Amino acid sequence: MNRQFWFRLLGFYPWILGIASAADAQLQAFFRPSRIRIGQSAQYVVEASGNIPQFIYQPPPVDGLRFGSSQNLQSVHAINGHQSIQRTQTFQVQARRTGSFTIPAQTFSLQGKEYELPSATLQVFEGEEEAEEEDWTESHPRRSAAQLSTVLLSAEPFYVGQLIPIRIELNSSVSCSLLQPNPLLLEKTWINGPFSELRKISVPQNRGGEVVYAWDTTISAIKAGEMPLQYLLGLSIQEPMGMGWFGLFSDNREEELFSKKLFLKVQNLPASAPSSFGGAIGNFSLGRSQISDIQTLLEEPLTLRVEVEGEGNWERLSPPGLLCKAEDWKTYSPKGDFRPADALRYKGKKIFDYVLMPLKTGELALPTVEMSYFDPQKREYQTLRHEFQEKILVSRNRQISSQISAPKGNAPLNARPEKSDEPKAQENTPEALESSFFYLNDTAHFSSLIPFYRRRNFWLWQLLPLVLYLVWLERSYAKQRAKVLEQRDPRRHRRSLRQFLGQAQKAIEKGQADLAAKALQEALHAGLASWGIFDSRSMTYGEIQSVCEKKLANDEDRQSIRVLCQHLELQHFASSPLAPKSLQEDWELIQKIFRHRPQTPS
Repeated sequence: MNRQFWFRLLGFYPWILGIASAADAQLQAFFRPSRIRIGQSAQYVVEASGNIPQFIYQPPPVDGLRFGSSQNLQSVHAINGHQSIQRTQTFQVQARRTGSFTIPAQTFSLQGKEYELPSATLQVFEGEEEAEEEDWTESHPRRSAAQLSTVLLSAEPFYVGQLIPIRIELNSSVSCSLLQPNPLLLEKTWINGPFSELRKISVPQNRGGEVVYAWDTTISAIKAGEMPLQYLLGLSIQEPMGMGWFGLFSDNREEELFSKKLFLKVQNLPASAPSSFGGAIGNFSLGRSQISDIQTLLEEPLTLRVEVEGEGNWERLSPPGLLCKAEDWKTYSPKGDFRPADALRYKGKKIFDYVLMPLKTGELALPTVEMSYFDPQKREYQTLRHEFQEKILVSRNRQISSQISAPKGNAPLNARPEKSDEPKAQENTPEALESSFFYLNDTAHFSSLIPFYRRRNFWLWQLLPLVLYLVWLERSYAKQRAKVLEQRDPRRHRRSLRQFLGQAQKAIEKGQADLAAKALQEALHAGLASWGIFDSRSMTYGEIQSVCEKKLANDEDRQSIRVLCQHLELQHFASSPLAPKSLQEDWELIQKIFRHRPQTPS
């Protein structure tokens, strides 16, 4: 029995030893790459692996080095059934001068144990020396089953401000998932454009089980020189641990993939740029150019639409210039509307709408459209021009000659075909005389408050809202006046008096003292309103007595009002209701005052 127990214990010894080794923490620190040129950037990587709590590290300040933003990644590994966590912190580093820079070793206490972070050295040298091309996948003890690469979709040379289409490919032979939607551009000397959606591309048969995914994007250099280009992508990789039954288990880990660093030569644009060059780099062409109308009035605006098609840096494309005589046309800055043809906004069309105003009458030639751009394939500036063949007829009035034929090439936006069966207006017709008188003054149509001066009845359009407002105001005033007159109508208040007296009589007969008192109060207010005292509801009974003392000429009426107000006030404030006999007396008193004396007091 004892011998079998010891044999079983020896069988579990490798598993227990694996747990003990996995529980120990390991700290690593290194520069990637360890040798760079001045002006390039490197990465300072700190790795903490093992069964340890969260480890946050901040590098100490080093003279000559500048530490930028950092990225934190975490991966979980299963070693012999025990969980092991690996945390990686990556810091962007830039050197301000040449030399050798060393981050000294440091000691940390984790879970009551002391661990040492080794030192790391970065060599920075001048640009003439050869750089050390380190392959991180070869120096790492575990080579990744996925690779990241950058493919240029256009040939050199490249120029500052040029939009360069590229493709970023992810080659993977194992199952993996993205920790971020798009790769991250590491170099600050490039501007990254929008990314296309991740898609799977075709893979040759000799590539085995490898799967290739790709992003399309664009980059643009901000300065000239030999610029490095590199991308970073975070992945979660599920790699099988072996063959057969061991293939059912996988090693799940998070990794950072770095594409191979490319060095692209970027040049400045040639200095011999034409005056019409506005910063466009690519391949462009002038599309349709059309005018809103071929006949107009003096100083009446027209719209000239110019379309530019092609591919390139649309953000830097300035509006094409208009070449015309200053005494013929007055031009205004256009508005540009870009319509992309792809997700990268690399191909598309941009529409410019110019506003033109003729400054003299007669037949005027339209301005010539001119623009220049730089073609990186031909390595020279290209100039595009468009000259309109049609003429614009400008007149002082609307009797424009119909002898001009419509243009054959570019049709105007609002041009209408001339009907042959329409009668031609004669110069001495009433319509012609009216039109000539109406537009006798060149600035007459500018006296309009709203932009309807193109029609003869523009004053009607301006007066119509005012007339509608006056009609609404008059009806509102009439309704208000009718309401006031209705409130001051004595017959209406006498009807209310009879109604409330009837309600009070019924309440007295049923013995409902409260309802009878309220009906008598309303009857008193209605009777006073029939005499012209309209605000008695807001008065106290003492104020009603004083007003009636002043306005009533009959002493008997004043005495009756005084007695009635005393009874109703007593009913309002008394703790017990009045007797039906007292209410009946008040009812008869109101009958005597208002029913037999309906005349208005003096």
